[in-house]
Amino acid sequence: MWWFRDEYLGVIPLGWAVTAQTDSARLRDRCEAELGRRIANLIRFQMTLPWDDVPDDLSARERIDEVSAARRILPFASTIYWVRSDGADIPVLFFRPAEVRAALYDPALGTAEARVVAPDDTKIVAAIAAKLGYRADSIRREPTETETAFTSPSQFPTPRLDDGAHPPSNYMAR
Repeated sequence: MWWFRDEYLGVIPLGWAVTAQTDSARLRDRCEAELGRRIANLIRFQMTLPWDDVPDDLSARERIDEVSAARRILPFASTIYWVRSDGADIPVLFFRPAEVRAALYDPALGTAEARVVAPDDTKIVAAIAAKLGYRADSIRREPTETETAFTSPSQFPTPRLDDGAHPPSNYMAR
């Protein structure tokens, strides 16, 4: 199913099946119409968006929970990477929404997308992370479920989160 994400309203399903024949102009029109309908409802029912409730900083646990949730709902193959910046390991979600596009989701900053032709995902993550303001001292790819099943855990050390907690044992669940 097609969906889109608005930074204030969240994930909005469109109710259309994903097919090879999807007309991008009609899809864009549907997104705009649905967004307009939801904003009109906010105004009509005098609802407000919970901007004051959004935390200024996310805890390490909130970051990995958000990255894991995004990975579960994302309609693209994705990989969790850990960006080491200023002494903290920061989880981000890397995915390719189109053939020459790459995107990096950081729950604290949103999603950054770039046109890329390089095949090295780790270098792409480092470049996008730098554009987001991270120093990117090092980049580590989270093992896939297949790699976890067939490799030694010592090959993929558990990253430490910036609050000293370890990621939950099921954070790779899909």
